Amino acid sequence: MVDISSRLLRQAGYLVTATTESRDALARFLDAPTRFDAVLTDQTMPGLTGLELAREIRRVRTDIPVLLFTGYSESTTAERVAKAGITEVVLKPAGRDRLVRAVQDSLDEKAAGRHEPAG
Repeated sequence: MVDISSRLLRQAGYLVTATTESRDALARFLDAPTRFDAVLTDQTMPGLTGLELAREIRRVRTDIPVLLFTGYSESTTAERVAKAGITEVVLKPAGRDRLVRAVQDSLDEKAAGRHEPAG
């Protein structure tokens, strides 16, 4: 999933930093938080869940869009998603158009100053 999503986003012109480990993703973000324009995470990952990763990232940068990819899960209620600072939930499987549109919409919202957590 990470390889496919990364390739699709690169083909759409985005610079992508990808990892399958949530703690590695957090460490990379913490090393250079201003280097990233958005974060895409899956809910189910080893280490931290997507919601936990989002909360940690949003502690450092409240302005960064965080998109959560997930299948149906009782842990991804609207309340929990909003509390974690998730800006958009993308249900899996997400095709190329949905993936690219979600990223672009989140970046457009941030640029327009309308960046709000989902919920």
